[in-house]
Amino acid sequence: MKNRILLSAVFFIAMAAAFGQASYLPQMDSMEPDSWDNPVTVEVGVDGSITFLERTLHNEDDEDYFLFVPGRDGLLIVETSGDIDTIMYFYNANTREELAYDDDDGADLNAMISCRVQAGRRYIARVTGYSGSTGPYGFRAYISEPVVVLSR
Repeated sequence: MKNRILLSAVFFIAMAAAFGQASYLPQMDSMEPDSWDNPVTVEVGVDGSITFLERTLHNEDDEDYFLFVPGRDGLLIVETSGDIDTIMYFYNANTREELAYDDDDGADLNAMISCRVQAGRRYIARVTGYSGSTGPYGFRAYISEPVVVLSR
C-alpha cells in the first residue's frame, strides 16, 4: 500500500511539472541547500579572470551563502553578475560581524564589495534578491592586484 501511495505521489508531481502546475515545488540548484552553517565553499581567484559560479535565487526568501578563506592578504573583490538585482552582505565568519553591504556597485543592478582581508581568515558572503528578485546569477571572489604608484 505504501509503495502505491508513493508511486501515485511521484506520478502526480511528474504530471504537474509536465503541465506547468508545479510552481510550488522547490527548484534547487546543484549547491542547495546552503545556509550560514552550511555555506558553499568558493575558491578565491588570484585576479579578475576567475569564472563566475552559477547560482539561482529561487524565490523571494532564498539566500545564498558563500565561504572563502583567502590565501593572501589584499583587497578582496566579491561580485555578482546577471540580469537580477542582487544585494550582498559580507561578514567575518568567526565573529559574524557585518563588514560590508552593497546593492548596486557592480555592473547594472549587481552587487560588488571590495574589502581588505587577511590570509587564512574565514569570510562569508550572503546574496539575496532586491525586493524579491529571483533568477540565475553569477558569483565570484578574487584578490585584486595591488596598485603600485611610482614617484619621481
